[in-house]
Order: sequence, then structure tokens, then C-alpha cells
Amino acid sequence: MDVGFARRLGRLVVYRERYDQPPESACTFVTNSLILEGKVNVLSEKETADFLISITPDKDRRDQVANGLLFYLLTDGANFNKYFRCLSVIANDQWYAALCNVNMILIELWPKLHESCRELMLQFFREAVKLNVPKIENVIMNLVRSINGSVEWNHKLRHAHVIASILNEHEQWVMGLKPGTFMLLNVISTFGHLIIDIPAGSPFENVRMAMIQSVVFIIRNRFTDACMLGRDLLLILMRLAKIPQINAIWVDLVTNPSKFGLNDGIEDLFRSNANFYGVRLSAEMAKKLEFIICQCKPNAQDKHFEWFSNTFFRGPDGPSLRAETIRYVLYFFKPDMPAHVLEARGHFLYYLLTSIPPNSDVEQQWCKTVVWFDWLTYDPHTSVQFVEPVISMLRIALANLPSKATAMLEYVCKSVSLIYPARTEIFKKAVNDAMQAVHEYYQGGLVGILDNPRIERSIRELVRETFSDYFARNTTAPPPVVQPSPSAPQLTTQQQPPTRPQPSSSAPATASNSNHTATNKDRVRAKDKEKNKENERDDKERVKQNKTPSPPNGTVISSKVDEPLTLQAKKKEREKEIDELVEQLRDDFKTTMMSLRETYRETEDDSERGEAVQRLLQKLLENEDSIDDEQLELVAHSVQLLMGSPVDGSRRSILPDPVTEDALADSFAHPLFIIFRNLCYTPDTDATTRSLMVNMIATMRDYDNTVTYLMLFFIKANDGLSSECISCYRDVARARDEEIETLITADLQQCAIDDDRLFAYLVPYVFQKLDVEAGASASVFNVVCSHIDARQIMQLIGEIVRENVTLFRKDSFAQIVAASLDWPTTAQWAFWHLVHAEGIPGEWLIQLLPKLKSSQHAEAAANVLLMLKRADRDPNMNMLRALFSRTPSAEDTFTIDCIKILIEDPSTCKRVSDNVGNLLKKQMAAGDLHMGGGTKGASKKSPQKLSMEQVLAHLEQFTQLCLMKEKKSAEQIFSNATVLEAFSEAEKNDKVAPLRSKFAQLFAVVNILRDESRDKEQSSRTLRGNRGSSASTSVSKANRHKDEDKDEDHVTKKKARRVITVGSSSSSSSEDSE
Repeated sequence: MDVGFARRLGRLVVYRERYDQPPESACTFVTNSLILEGKVNVLSEKETADFLISITPDKDRRDQVANGLLFYLLTDGANFNKYFRCLSVIANDQWYAALCNVNMILIELWPKLHESCRELMLQFFREAVKLNVPKIENVIMNLVRSINGSVEWNHKLRHAHVIASILNEHEQWVMGLKPGTFMLLNVISTFGHLIIDIPAGSPFENVRMAMIQSVVFIIRNRFTDACMLGRDLLLILMRLAKIPQINAIWVDLVTNPSKFGLNDGIEDLFRSNANFYGVRLSAEMAKKLEFIICQCKPNAQDKHFEWFSNTFFRGPDGPSLRAETIRYVLYFFKPDMPAHVLEARGHFLYYLLTSIPPNSDVEQQWCKTVVWFDWLTYDPHTSVQFVEPVISMLRIALANLPSKATAMLEYVCKSVSLIYPARTEIFKKAVNDAMQAVHEYYQGGLVGILDNPRIERSIRELVRETFSDYFARNTTAPPPVVQPSPSAPQLTTQQQPPTRPQPSSSAPATASNSNHTATNKDRVRAKDKEKNKENERDDKERVKQNKTPSPPNGTVISSKVDEPLTLQAKKKEREKEIDELVEQLRDDFKTTMMSLRETYRETEDDSERGEAVQRLLQKLLENEDSIDDEQLELVAHSVQLLMGSPVDGSRRSILPDPVTEDALADSFAHPLFIIFRNLCYTPDTDATTRSLMVNMIATMRDYDNTVTYLMLFFIKANDGLSSECISCYRDVARARDEEIETLITADLQQCAIDDDRLFAYLVPYVFQKLDVEAGASASVFNVVCSHIDARQIMQLIGEIVRENVTLFRKDSFAQIVAASLDWPTTAQWAFWHLVHAEGIPGEWLIQLLPKLKSSQHAEAAANVLLMLKRADRDPNMNMLRALFSRTPSAEDTFTIDCIKILIEDPSTCKRVSDNVGNLLKKQMAAGDLHMGGGTKGASKKSPQKLSMEQVLAHLEQFTQLCLMKEKKSAEQIFSNATVLEAFSEAEKNDKVAPLRSKFAQLFAVVNILRDESRDKEQSSRTLRGNRGSSASTSVSKANRHKDEDKDEDHVTKKKARRVITVGSSSSSSSEDSE
């Protein structure tokens, strides 16, 4: 690029010549400005006008000239008025050419313009409105859109203030705009959220008041245009309701709707969709969003969304822009959209809602409001595509973050009665109609989402109450057959949300947590085991592809609508199945089973039922004949059907609150715990009894997922009586031919869904008693970290601090961290809290450091830095090798950050420097100079093969980023004697010449630091020499004075000697000896 061209381009836009591709449209402005060079910027205004008229004979030429004039107008503020009048000279096309070019600037260049150019553009609009330029309002619409972009916050407010001032100063011009002007909608929408984003009493109060004045004027005087916002107008008014001027509008809407031309009050707005979704966001946001939804593959969406979020949601208006983006996505629909794009809308909504900062309660609530508002105000004329993405988002949340799905459903259910109590029935009918519309669009399958076991029971009941009309229409008869829409996403088996077990003709449903779709024990176990292995093997692929993972072990995915039978029908089916099972029992067992069944019919007292179960167990144990597996399975299946499960939905948690011995005794009143008691208190010497109980429980687990985690609950509560009870759990896993970590994972997963309090109660115990298996299992940690909440994390960390629990083992820690890299962010957040709580040393992660990619594994990389920052740093050679083994990249500063942390402590800085110097020396001696190179005889597969080129690349990046800082710790590395020796050897080694050329900047830095070190040393020596010379001079002078004194005092000293001699004999002898 020509230097003059680049300089001219730099006056218009901000770009880095060495790294950025200049915007094409900006280059067009510069090119066309050259046509006018030496004319418009030199000639007088009249001569310039004549010149412009002479060179604009046709439309194409006029476009070029207008383009060039705009360049001068935006870059030469001193002559702004001259260039504006020049534009008016060539505006014989009703300003068409000029306004088209202004639109190009607003849509393609606005975020990249210098702020001074933006200020001049705002001045252009002020003058254009004064001049009443035709259709300028359509261009101002794009100016208002640009506020919802990536421009800095202070600049946004300044731009908004100018726009509001223009509107307030030209109210007659606003009143004269043609009906349906989109600019008015943009002003209401954009100013509506900026008013909230500016806190009252801030330094920008004048900006806030100017925007309030504009919004109120438009709503009161152009209400017909404001009504085009439809439901979004109500959302804006709701958010601004605390402002007195807006509150007055609310009062008029409710008490005197005819004043605004509304026949049925605010219900008239329910029937109107927001038709301006395409222009509610800035052009740069809309382009990026459309790219993510329409063109990104599912496994790449999260990376693009992270960039999107960091770019647009970081400022003070981030919460509002997130809500605006949600509304945009909901209305983002075209008739020819393929199914995968419609699905991508749900994924993007999920990202938007799950990336809200955890402490932003107001933002959380507002985003939920904008998500559900089309449901609360649903009208049959509303397109189903505007409400369907919410269900798609719920389905994804159920698979990855059930708590989010629960919170969303809870919000809509409670909003029906709370958002406007006087209209409760209207809102309830609206949400039921919306659900029915989505039901028909999907061809069913929604009952399984709304009544999913991953949702808390209390919320499921609230959902059934709120959507009672929908459930009444769709649970008593099959849904009507409707031809599916060609664009409707079809819920395939893999995409179906986890549902409760589907009853089949051969095996009717029992309790909600039971699963007995087959009567053959081996088939059930084989299927169970195969499903667990498949889930564990495919877990990473599911997360990457954003597909719904398989439900917990024991539930069945069905593509049909889950149509639960009535309680009476369930009971009849269960009785029929028990009859069939009892008929197959031996006579002696049949009699006992019939007695047990009679007890269950006659009484509901758990103690009497428990005694009957004990008699059955006693009968089994006293039987002289051996019990074959088939008979034991029949007995276990019959007992399970008869007893049911303690987890039956009648209470939220089986764990008492508070947990006391008496309360626990009440929790263990269910007869199932009689079986656990018989097993756990059977001595190891009684192998027959123990084996029978173990096999019976293992068989019951095939039909009821809750059995083994309830057994863990019983063992934990009674652990003080018998410390060996936990071995019974291992025995049950072996009896099921199942790895114990697989059983632990399945049990904790099911427990987390059924009872979160019990889940938190069991987790510390699992790591305490099953530490070898649980502490080495990535799947166990995945379940724990995916379901644990902040309070439970605090409790678990307390157990770690009190040394009751140890979670991690050195031999398996790196593998668990590697597996965690594909977990959701919230799960990784919980995982690293536990890692920091245990104070894991950084050395445990050495083998993982070369594999970490900070762009893909941001959570892990950030926490590794924190580990090094907080821990006692002992930088051995192995850690440095692992860090330097990472591929050098200008975008990845992880290695640089780690080294900077390691040298912060002066005591470790020398060790790091010595190790770096020794490493370079060894590489030169071994010939390991280039990446992929080395000595000819070296094995290509040797572990941690590290080249000198890699080390130098990291060191050069280190010098670019870390030198000249306040602490000067980076300079100490390159001033180290061992490092300087290594670089001196490199300068003398001919084989290193290519590397010296490649890393010339690094070698130059080292030479500079070496020279500075020498200068300091020489200066120090000179100073010491000067001090020595001065001292010797002083001594010689002192000696001369001393000799002179001796001569002067010679007589006196002799007299003194004589006095001493006379005074003492001892002194005399002393003097003589001298």
C-alpha cells in the first residue's frame, strides 16, 4: 500500500497497518477523495462549487464525488461547513448519493471511525435536519442503531445526547415525519434501555433527561407509530415505569386507553408483533449474530459466542444489550430457514441465558421476562416461530444445566399471577395457548419436557397447575394429526429430552423411579451395563456436538408423548403384574408372598409391613433347598413392585432437616431399609445369607434406580455402628457385573435429580469411604461438579479443610483434569474450586501443560495460573520443559504468564534462570536446535523432545511482553550468569546461526542487558577504586601530620618517659624491654 494512501486512510479509520486488512469501503472513500485532491481543499468556495458541477454529469460520477467529499467532511473539521455546502451543490438528486454513502459509513465503518470523525458525522446530521434533507430520518435510524454496538460507553452517551438534542430541538420536524417511520421505533427502543443503564444522579444526568424527553414526546404524540413496537412497547414501559413521566403514560393507558386510540386497553398491544427486529441491533452485531446462527457448526458456536459476549456485553449497557439480543433471536426467522438453523436459535438463547454473571439478579430477572413475554401475551395470530425457540432452549438446558430449565419454568409460572394480578386469567390462557401451538408445531413431545424428572418436583407441580389447560388437552388423548411444517425441527430420538419411563404392553409402569421394561434379569443388566458404557464413551462427543445426552441409568427415551396412566389404572396394572410373578414362585415362597401382599392391603403401617418383609427374608434364609437365580429374581421383582420406592414424590427430600438420630429413624421406616439392615448387619462369616441379600438388592436395582443410592444413605447414617458396611455396596456392584465407579456415577446422577439435599449429604461420604474408586473416576467428578451448588461446595470444602475428605490422587489427577476440559463452564468452575481447596501442587499437572490451549481451555488455563500464583513455587526442570514444549503462538500467552509467575519470588528467580540457561546449553550440546529436528540418531518418539527453537521463541515473546515493568523481574533472567553464558555460546556456535537470525530481537535484548550489567559492574569497581584511593591519600596525610607532631612533641615525650620511669619500677622495666 502506498505510504500516502495509508496515511490518508489512517485519518479516517483506526487500523493497524501491519496486522489488519483495511476496510474495503474505507479504501473507496480514500480513492475517491484523490479525485478532488488539490481542488476542493485549495479553491475558494465558489470555484469549488463550479468545479463540482462540471465533474458530476451523471449519477455514477456524482456517487464518486459525494463519496470523496464525505472523506474531506469527516477528516477536515476546520472546513466542515464548506464541504457540507459542497454536498448540497451536487444534491440535485434529492441527496440520494450523499445519504447512500453516509449509510455505508454507519453500517460498515462506524465502529472503526476515529471519534473525531464520528463527531463530525453527528454535526452532519444536525445540519441535515436543519436543512430538512429528504429521507434523512431513514439514515438517522442507522445512526441510532449504531449505539447498540461495540463503541465505548462514554462515546455512546455522547452520540445519544446529540441525537436526543436534535429531536428535542426539532419537534415540529418529528411531528411531520410520515407514518411508520422506523427511526421513531429505534429511538424508543434504544433510548429506553440507555435511560436505565445510566444511574440516576450520575454525571450523565443531562443525557438521561434529554432521552426521557424524546421518548415521552414520541409516545404521546406519535403513539400510532409507537404501537408498531407491539409487545416490546409494553416491555419498554414496564422497565421505565419508575420514571414519573413514564408512570403518567401508564396511568393514562390503564385508565383512559381511548386517549391513545386503544379499544381494549393494553390487550390491543398483545396482538401486535414487533416488526422492526431487523434494525434493533447495530449492523455489526446483526452480522455476527446471523453468522453464528446460520453458518457456524454446533461445536464451534461457543467459541464465537465467547467473542460476541466479550465484545458487546462488557460495558455498563451489557445487560440491556443481552436482552435486546434475546428479543432479536426470538424474532429471527425466515420461511426458508432449514431445521438446523431453527435449532441453532435455541442454542444461542441457551448461551445468552447461561452466561449471565451469577450475581446479576436484576439482569437474570429481566432476561427471563423478555424470553417469556411473548408467551404471557400470546395471541393466536402470533407466529409460532416466535415462541418455539424457548422450548428448544429448555430442551438443551435440561440436558446440560437442569437448574436453568427449572428456574425458567418457575419464572413463567409465577409471572402469570404476579406480573399483573388483574389480568391473571388472560396471561394463563395465553401461555396455555402458546404451549398448544408449539405442541402442534412439534407434533407432540412437550409433556416429557414439562414433566421431566430433572426438574424439581415442586416446580413440576407448579407447571402442571399453570399449564392445566394444556395438560388436560394432551394427556387424555393422542394429539391431533397435523402435517408438519417443512421448517419445523423434528424431535428425533437423539434430540428428545430425557423423559420418565415409557410403559410398554409387556411391562406396565410402576413408581416414577422404576424401570422394568423386561422380565429377564440378564437382558436388563446387559442393557443397563451397555448403556452406561456407551454414555461414558460418548460423553465428550455429545458435549462437543451440543446434543442432548442420554438420561440417567434406568430411564428410557421415547419419541412418543409420555401419557401417564391414572393412579387407578397404574395400581390395576401393578396388581396384574404381581399376580403373574407370584404364580411363577415355588409353593413355599408363594404362600409367604401372598401373606406379605395381604399385609400391604390391610394396613399402611410401615412397622407392620416391615415385619412382614422380615418374615419373607427369614423364609428365604431358612430354606433348606438352594434358591436358583430365577426364583430369587421373581421374589425380588415382586417385593419391589409391592413395596415401591421411598422416593415417591410425596416430599421434597427423604433426608430430614435437621439430621438427628430420631429423624433418621423415621426416614428408615420404609420396609426397603429392612432389607438393607439384614445385609449390613450380617457377619462376613455367614456367606450364604450375605450372598442372598446382595443378589436380591442387585436384582431390585434392575427395576428401581433409587435402590443403591438409598442403600448408600442407610450405610452412611449407620456408619458409626459398623465401619465395614460400605463393603456391602461393593458387593452389590460386583453382583451386577458392574464397575463400582460406574455404579457410583449412576447413583449420584439419579440422586442429584431426585433429591439434591441427599446428594449433598452423600458426596463427602462417597469420597471418604470409596476414595480409591471415586477419586480416580472422571465420571464421578463430572456428576458431582455438574449438580453441586454454591452452598454444597462450601460444605464440601469444609470437609476438606477439616481433613475428613481427600478428593484427588496424584496418579489420576491429570487424567481427571484432561476429561474436565470438555465439561460445561459451571461444572469446571465447581471442579477448580475443589482443586484449590485441596491445595494441589502444580507438579501434578506437568504432563498436562503442553496440551492446554488457552483459547479452548480458558477455565483450566486460568486456574492453573492461580495454582502457580498461590502455591509455593518450586520451578524444577520438568515443569520448565513442559511449559516450553507448548507450541509458541502470539495469541497464546499461557507459557509467558506461567514463567512470569515463577520468577516473581526473588528466591526462585535465580533457580528459574539457571534452569533456562542449562536447558539451552544442553540443547546446543545435543544438537536439538530446530522443531522436529535434533540429532540423526535421536528417536522421533522420545518423550518431551524439546528444541532450542521452541525455547527461544517463548523467550522472545517473553521479552516483548514482560520487559520494562515495575518489578524488573524479567530483566533478572537475562542478566543471570548462566543464561548469559548460554547466549554467548550460541553466538559462537555456527549451527545456531539460523536461530540467531530468526530471533535477532531476542539476542539484541540479551546483548543490551549484558552491556548494562557490565556497565554497572565497572561503575561499581570504579566507585570502590575511588574510595580506596581516597582512603590511602587520607592515610598518608595523616601520617605526615603525625610525623610533624612527633618532631614537635619530642621533648615532651622524653620528659614523659622519664616521669613514667621515675614513677614506677614496673613501668621502668617495661620501657626498657621495649
